[in-house]
Amino acid sequence: MKKFVIMLAIVSLLLASSIVKAGYNEEKIKEAQTPKKQSEFLIDLTDNTEKYKGQTITLPLFVSSIPLFADGKHQKGDSLREWVGSDVDFWNGNFKIRISIPKSLSVPNAAHADFLIVTFVCEKGHLKSGNRAISIKRP
Repeated sequence: MKKFVIMLAIVSLLLASSIVKAGYNEEKIKEAQTPKKQSEFLIDLTDNTEKYKGQTITLPLFVSSIPLFADGKHQKGDSLREWVGSDVDFWNGNFKIRISIPKSLSVPNAAHADFLIVTFVCEKGHLKSGNRAISIKRP
């Protein structure tokens, strides 16, 4: 329980600091980092994803799913590293987003439910497709 509370606090702080980087000056970045603005950003991203097409976004996310076969065994393996070159679902507590991990990207040895900081380009303006990771790191 203590680990969950600590992780929830970290997620809250990181959510407050994640921003859409494209087109922001320093004043707008500070304003975007307030909890109210961050909450508004996440709601807007969920409801109006198409407006973020072409923008680079950084979010704290959990690895939501690494695809399984019907018998419950992983298709490739438990590590995110084994999924480089594939699409992986991430979750932030409000919504799921599918992000493509390019073969050239170095990623941590993360597994299902691990907490990561993910920077991606929203190439199509959708949560389910067209999101390309450019950085995946542990906090």
